[in-house]
Amino acid sequence: MDMKNEILRSVVIHYISDATPIGSAQLQKDYALNVSSATIRNYFQRLVVDGMLEQLHSSSGRIPTQDALIAFWIQELSRYQQHVLPIRSRELLGQVARHFGLYVMLHSDRPDHLQEIGLAGRHLVLHFEKGAVLVPHNKAVERFLGEFKGLDMHDLIKVAAQMGITEVVRSLQEFVRVHSFERFNPQALIELADRHPAWGETHFDDYYNGRAVYRLRQSVVADASVPSGCIAGKQYCRLDGQDYTLTYLGEASRDFRKFLTLIQGGSSL
Repeated sequence: MDMKNEILRSVVIHYISDATPIGSAQLQKDYALNVSSATIRNYFQRLVVDGMLEQLHSSSGRIPTQDALIAFWIQELSRYQQHVLPIRSRELLGQVARHFGLYVMLHSDRPDHLQEIGLAGRHLVLHFEKGAVLVPHNKAVERFLGEFKGLDMHDLIKVAAQMGITEVVRSLQEFVRVHSFERFNPQALIELADRHPAWGETHFDDYYNGRAVYRLRQSVVADASVPSGCIAGKQYCRLDGQDYTLTYLGEASRDFRKFLTLIQGGSSL
């Protein structure tokens, strides 16, 4: 790593951990940079021109811009994709999410097959491995569903949508929303929507209902699907012997690296 990028990385790491500006002398001392503070100040000026650092006051140190924070996390968090993170417990995940002000989802990709179809009054009871779903009784619908015993729920939703059986689609999607997605610290999502109302109107439901899990195709995203100055990340993980997809959303100034370390039980809050 060249000195310019090393200085930028050091400023970013300091800001993420301390949320304060840092001057050249302190940076040189705290991060053992092998250059003088005068040289660091020259790099500061270049990084300001590059849009990576800013100075809030003429006498203050530097802080990273949103672009610098986002670029740091895109590079840093992509390294975690090589591993499946072991999460110690749901309770710990919730505590750490609240501590860092992050909205977090756990999504299980475990298949859920249609096993049996029963009748309860005016409703059909669709028995899946994860539970039962009620849909309004209709003989045509009953015959249709009877042909798809053993089919995974997600595939059944697609088939029902193609056939225009909207009541079945809505009931199954609601079941998936409730049983396949676990939400931690949803207050953080509400606060992001309040601070970014235009984003909230378009994307709040995607994150609350879990659709964002399917739409995030990269490990770290900072495009229009997330609020300005924020990032969303996806990480494969394991909890209680089962595989999940972990999705998290928050401001780029949060310490995502420490978040991922703590949920493994590596250290205490």
